[in-house]
Amino acid sequence: LVAIAWQKLIVTNSENHGAILDKATSAYQMLMGGIVGHIVTTAGTQVDACENMGNITANRKNVVNLVGGVVGRIAKAAKGNNCKNIGAVTLAMSSTTYAGVGGIVGYPDTGEAVVVTSCENLAGAFVTCDINSTSNVGAGGILGFAGGGTYKNNINRGAVSMKNAAASAALTCVGGIIGNDFKSATSFESNENYGSVTLVEGSKGTLLGAGGIFGVLKNNNLKSCKNYGTVTGSIAGAIVGNNAKAVSGCT
Repeated sequence: LVAIAWQKLIVTNSENHGAILDKATSAYQMLMGGIVGHIVTTAGTQVDACENMGNITANRKNVVNLVGGVVGRIAKAAKGNNCKNIGAVTLAMSSTTYAGVGGIVGYPDTGEAVVVTSCENLAGAFVTCDINSTSNVGAGGILGFAGGGTYKNNINRGAVSMKNAAASAALTCVGGIIGNDFKSATSFESNENYGSVTLVEGSKGTLLGAGGIFGVLKNNNLKSCKNYGTVTGSIAGAIVGNNAKAVSGCT
């Protein structure tokens, strides 16, 4: 519905039913979302009670790819609340740059107080990342990556899978809720995953992880989250695949 939001934007009770396919002939970044591609505005932007029903596919080589069912890239204390994704979100490309793909949001900017709460990625809304990248790549049922902010009461029901075949890959992670947390968040709790999580056999990375909630947890303590989905991978865990922080009250 919106490619880039440069100024304060409020989108409520809106739906996308059309497929979104990367057809750019050249680009520095591919930022794709069913409702908003890129939020770059000042604080106050909100995406509330919106639904994406269209499939989203990105395959741009050698550029940054940030793809979400609702928002591709989110910044500046923007809020995403009560949103749903029903469409498949797929990223397939070769690159030396980083990439994030999520059922709701692909990537939040570093250090921004982003809020993503009470959102749901529905069953059948597969999140798939099939990539050959030497940089950091993350996939999650809700977000590919998480920066500073609040992430609460989100639910993923769709299958999430990651494959990175690059021999010199860096971070490769996949989670039922979030792939990786690259910065401390204000709050991360009470999220639930019901979908299967798969780190495909043969995936490479100096840091690997597949988890029912987080693929790789580096900067945040995790509490009161639940995973009901199966998790498969060379480094895998029911809650966190690769963990450096405290986990409490999670089942």
